[in-house]
Amino acid sequence: MTDMLIVGVNEMARFLGMTPAGLIRRGELPEPDFMSHSEKRIWLPATAEAWNADYTSRPEFGEWGRRVREKKQAAEKPADSLPERG
Repeated sequence: MTDMLIVGVNEMARFLGMTPAGLIRRGELPEPDFMSHSEKRIWLPATAEAWNADYTSRPEFGEWGRRVREKKQAAEKPADSLPERG
């Protein structure tokens, strides 16, 4: 790993391959390893990677995507698989 620091939410998002809005939407960030004089959060890459791995391994991660896929699959079922009306 190179000697680098991740400064601020924008760099954290770029490092993780996300948009800043997507990262903020998670609702939490790891504790910073350092704080700048101007109160900017600074993380080491290892901190960001460990936090992201922990976050994405949670059972609720991706719940929204699962609900969307289930709705889409239900909408795509052919009409002949629907129960007949009596």
